[in-house]
Amino acid sequence: MERTADLHHTALGAPNLRTVLVAVGATDILSGATATEIAGNLTDVVSTDSAKGLKRHKRPDGDWVHIIVTTIPPLGLDVGDPREAERRKLNQLLLNNYADLQADYVVDYDTAVRDAADPSKLAAQYLTDGLPNAAYHNQIAQYLANAINDFPPRAEL
Repeated sequence: MERTADLHHTALGAPNLRTVLVAVGATDILSGATATEIAGNLTDVVSTDSAKGLKRHKRPDGDWVHIIVTTIPPLGLDVGDPREAERRKLNQLLLNNYADLQADYVVDYDTAVRDAADPSKLAAQYLTDGLPNAAYHNQIAQYLANAINDFPPRAEL
């Protein structure tokens, strides 16, 4: 998560910023980072305690910027791969403790696209030649939209 400066430059540079969707961690998992390390980095990015934390910024209406974190969808790793174990651990941490990171909501992209028979893999309909396809991206977008539109909302912009 050494890209914090880029995140702040792009996210905070948006006019009338109200909400930031933080969908990070996949590259860190693939690089061998632990769930604890990634959660610590997320806390630094989001937290009001951090000088660069996104939660230190206000929306045009004077309320604090809303932060939505997402779980990491399956990365195609073998079920016995230690990185897969860390991905699952991070997802559980996000689902159960997103407020501890000072995020406002969590959207479970993992559940949206994983294979029910093998949660370490994407469902077959979301792959073409082993890569995420348009159906995958549509499902992710629809899942986020559903989270926002549920009443009460699971995620508020």
